[in-house]
Amino acid sequence: METGKKKFVIDGEMSERFNIMKLLFMVMVVFLHSQALPVFSHPFEVPVWVQTVKDVIDRDLFFVAVPGFFILSSILLYSKEFTWVQNIKKKVRTILLPYVIINTFWLLFFFMMSKIPALSPYFSSDQYSVRTWQDVVNAYFGAFPLYYPFWFLKDLFLLNLIAPLFKWLVDKVPLLTGTAVLLWYFSEIPVPLLKANDSLFFWMVGLFLVKYGFDLASLDKTGAWEWTLSVAAGATVVFFHKTTVTLLVYILPAFFACYVFSGFLLKTRAREALLKWSGYAFFIFAFHEFYEAMIKKIVMEVLPQPGIVQLLEFLLLPLLIVMLCILAGQLFEKLLPKTYAVLMGGRVRKKT
Repeated sequence: METGKKKFVIDGEMSERFNIMKLLFMVMVVFLHSQALPVFSHPFEVPVWVQTVKDVIDRDLFFVAVPGFFILSSILLYSKEFTWVQNIKKKVRTILLPYVIINTFWLLFFFMMSKIPALSPYFSSDQYSVRTWQDVVNAYFGAFPLYYPFWFLKDLFLLNLIAPLFKWLVDKVPLLTGTAVLLWYFSEIPVPLLKANDSLFFWMVGLFLVKYGFDLASLDKTGAWEWTLSVAAGATVVFFHKTTVTLLVYILPAFFACYVFSGFLLKTRAREALLKWSGYAFFIFAFHEFYEAMIKKIVMEVLPQPGIVQLLEFLLLPLLIVMLCILAGQLFEKLLPKTYAVLMGGRVRKKT
């Protein structure tokens, strides 16, 4: 996608940074999903100071994760030439097929659990119910799929369906398109079929970054302290006054800071491990949420729940889930490589 200005090219280092960013964003997503508490049969209270720490991390600092994924997805698509047919054939394999298979896995899992008397009380919630054909239809086509984090995949597939239209508009009338997108985003008028306005808006951000050949390498010229302060300042503003405007002002610098931070990580001894783990980001995405919820409920039923224990559970359980998912993904890939490749939409880590 060229404009007469510098062409946006993804070189080897940028590709590695993007892979590490995917892992970072995925860890953030696991934290985002750890906010929700299980349903207990007894009163349960979260101390104010614990909830404040949770909100600072989840609703402010890590809020960049999902917009960041849309920006990355857009950049990866628009930075190369593609045709509609070519792109959709690929996205059927990488998005639609895993969406159907993994939703089906969870549908069958909860159906079978509900048939086991000793376990059925734990799966009696409406969230898990699969009692009628309507429940089956909603599991795939409802406002949220049964495995609700996959709303992201549904939005992503819809955006890819009309990706060439966005490219044509930005090529032909970039100023008008950009102005219209900004005005629409601030108006908060929902887009039909899409779960979140952020989906379309940050997809368009990625497209404009490619359109004008934004030099991500130039971000490294700004020091680590400056990036840290900008992210901290943005997060503070969002914490005390969360609006569409303040979120936008925070998310873009936070995305760029993650790019710079990923470059720093590439220079550490953790480089090889992080690049290896990043290959399992989609596996973490596909399997973390319900397992995290189940483990969380068991732990919180067994352990006393003073504030400090609740905080440690919030901080440590997501990291435990991430590592368990990576180990499970590695085992799955080793034992059933072809099945794993299909399930992951072809996202198989390259052997080195």
